[in-house]
Amino acid sequence: MRNLTYACAAIGVMALSGCGGQGPDSGGAQSAAAACVAAPGGEVSVSGAWIRETLAPSATTAAYMTICNGGQTPVELIGVSTPIASSAELHETLTNDEGVASMRPVQSIRLAPGEAAELKPGGAHLMIFGIANPLAEGDQALLNLKFANGPDLEVSAKATSLTGAAKDSHDHH
Repeated sequence: MRNLTYACAAIGVMALSGCGGQGPDSGGAQSAAAACVAAPGGEVSVSGAWIRETLAPSATTAAYMTICNGGQTPVELIGVSTPIASSAELHETLTNDEGVASMRPVQSIRLAPGEAAELKPGGAHLMIFGIANPLAEGDQALLNLKFANGPDLEVSAKATSLTGAAKDSHDHH
């Protein structure tokens, strides 16, 4: 029974991993967001994509990146899919007045021309559910970003160790 309790606690921590910790290159994502500029013939681009490693199959993890709308019309990210998992969703982390964080799915992420969306721990992110095989540090995961008013965009996200992320996680999860 004790092992079952520990296993359930570990799954809960992994499921909430989207709301805590820092990425491998937090400063780079901020500069990528600042560099997002709309231009004639510009496109949607992604930088700094990473995904948290998993310890077991059927795990839940989160992916992060900066998405830049370099075009001259608004774009709307409406979904994500990946061949490594059974499903994936757009999520955001909210913190209540008592400082307790929780996650919830969102329908879309809208970007005006020249605007960047920074998907990061503690904010908007991609939740990945039912991973078929564990992701080890350094593995690559393909993510297919779906836009309402434009072509899909395939992104490769590098798996990052949970060791560093666990050090930065919030105590209230």
